[in-house]
Amino acid sequence: MPIAGKVAVFLGATCLLFVLGIEISTKPIYVAIFSLVPVFAIIAFIRFRWAVLLLLFIASGFIPKPLLPSFSVAGGVVRAEDLLLVLLLVACFVRVFIKKNQFVNNSVYYPFYFLFLLSVLGMIIALGYHNKTSFMLIELRIICYYTYAFLLPISMQNKKDLDGILKFVVVLSVAISITVILQSFTGVQLRSYGDVETLITADSAQHGVMRSRFGGLIFMAVFSFIYTLTKLIRKEMPTWIGLLILSIIGLSVIVTFGRAAWIGSIVSILIVSIWLGRYSFVKIWSLLIALAFVGALAALAVQPNFLDAVVSRAFSIDKEIESGSSYEWRRRENYFAIKKIKEYPFFGIGIGGKFREPQKDEIMDKYAEHFLHSSWLWFVLKFGVVGILFPIWLVIVVLHKAKQLNTSLSIAIGSAIIAPVVVGQTQMEWTTPFGILGITTMIGLLVAHANFIQKNPEQVTAVPERLRHHKRSA
Repeated sequence: MPIAGKVAVFLGATCLLFVLGIEISTKPIYVAIFSLVPVFAIIAFIRFRWAVLLLLFIASGFIPKPLLPSFSVAGGVVRAEDLLLVLLLVACFVRVFIKKNQFVNNSVYYPFYFLFLLSVLGMIIALGYHNKTSFMLIELRIICYYTYAFLLPISMQNKKDLDGILKFVVVLSVAISITVILQSFTGVQLRSYGDVETLITADSAQHGVMRSRFGGLIFMAVFSFIYTLTKLIRKEMPTWIGLLILSIIGLSVIVTFGRAAWIGSIVSILIVSIWLGRYSFVKIWSLLIALAFVGALAALAVQPNFLDAVVSRAFSIDKEIESGSSYEWRRRENYFAIKKIKEYPFFGIGIGGKFREPQKDEIMDKYAEHFLHSSWLWFVLKFGVVGILFPIWLVIVVLHKAKQLNTSLSIAIGSAIIAPVVVGQTQMEWTTPFGILGITTMIGLLVAHANFIQKNPEQVTAVPERLRHHKRSA
């Protein structure tokens, strides 16, 4: 940027901070908070990439909720993340309109176009069924978060931008992971999102062990873990940095005590270890077993009951079924969802449609009438049998593109995308803003990576000769 442009940006930022300072010191806090909205808008138009990453940072929960603007519309609540997403979409439209070649298109986007088409049809059906306006807006808001897969690549102009965003994603994943670990061992909540609670397994408290929930951005953390692992095995990263990142993120996933997250992560690691060949397979699992052993000893020193809690959580599925608890909630949800799907198999119940009523022994909130833990059933419930094609199609095109590129980044994304597939069976992360942001971050990185490789094929990271030899022998 020319020196005059830098001076203008500096002066503009100084004026904005001055105005905000006056607002905060002289007016009610909510007025001062809403003064941030034009700041978001200005950042989105002047530094689009910063605003795109700012949305991801806000979703991480490091900013206290009282400092983020929110307001009610038609019975629903519009949060800061929603507002920033709308501003980003407007800024994106302007950029694409002004710069005709700005829009990044890719075959990976076809499933998203299909989802948006289903959403339009779902709105028409919702109007026909007279679904509540408030929940129509809530569910449309969730679908809008899938546009982040478009915003991220458009924010990048070259490979340097991609490398910078990759570092941001990994650093943010590590930062969130550190808070998740601290929350688990101290019981003190450090972020706005992600609950901290006593670990309950089969209706029994686990000797004071705390469970720290990651939230939907766990998919971003799993990607960062596998990307680091891939770079480390391919000798593309300093060993001590790679081991540090793997240790932090790996322990954070464990202390979530989420079985689906554990299984999804293990399956993704298994896929990347097979993908890289026999030599890498042995090296990866030897490394992870060693890290797990050292981590277990460290965890036992801090929390003596930790290992017992992990083992109990991992091998108590049969007890969970017998005792009811979370298994029983999901069983009921699935029962009512399947019953409603049988009534409306072809077109679904539409956006904002309610699929169940509270039972006599239940105290439900209003969201439990519209959302269920199984993401796959939700797509079928809302859009009919064709709804399940969206996640299936998306995973297939991501795997195809990842195999086609065959770089460290694409291999990591192709492997990490399997974690949401596993988790989606029992969790609603495909239908929550943060879960969607975790998924679309991977998709956006893959599209940008493919775009830059298409323009500059020499930027493809070659597999070291030693690894190629072992891969051929495998």
